[in-house]
Amino acid sequence: MRFLSLLAVGCGLVSAAVLSKDPEGLGRDLALEEAWSLAQVKEFTGNVTALLEEEAALQDRSLEKRKCFATGEKFGNERDTARRAAEFVCYNKLASSFSRGTVRSICINLHYNKRVNFKLGLTGPNAPARRTIGGAECRDGMFSEIDSCSKGGETTYGRWYYRVDPNKGYC
Repeated sequence: MRFLSLLAVGCGLVSAAVLSKDPEGLGRDLALEEAWSLAQVKEFTGNVTALLEEEAALQDRSLEKRKCFATGEKFGNERDTARRAAEFVCYNKLASSFSRGTVRSICINLHYNKRVNFKLGLTGPNAPARRTIGGAECRDGMFSEIDSCSKGGETTYGRWYYRVDPNKGYC
């Protein structure tokens, strides 16, 4: 007797069957069928794992809470300058290790008596005790605020808090 066990991890089902050498007398190679079945389970498990990882990424993005500012200074024709400033700030000042609850602020002067205040914090609901942010991740979050909100805004993702606020006057 052969014991064939299929485990469908994604569904939480366990199914087992006890098979004789060739129950229907058809001359089948049950070892080959068992190997094929186990390969199918492994493929299914891999697909479920990939789907769960994708769902976790989407869930993390679903936690975002964007707030565009209704009042205040607009980026106006300084939007590209603000983007360059965000890239500089992220790669040269903010890309580093943060402890949960840490918020860092930097002010950058633009042109025409205008500045931008940048804030980045590890304050989101999924924030671990410590995490390192790279320049690209920081930049993408800041760009999102600049591109989505004409007067600046703030967003909290699963881990990170981003704030970009254009103002009159210099730092």
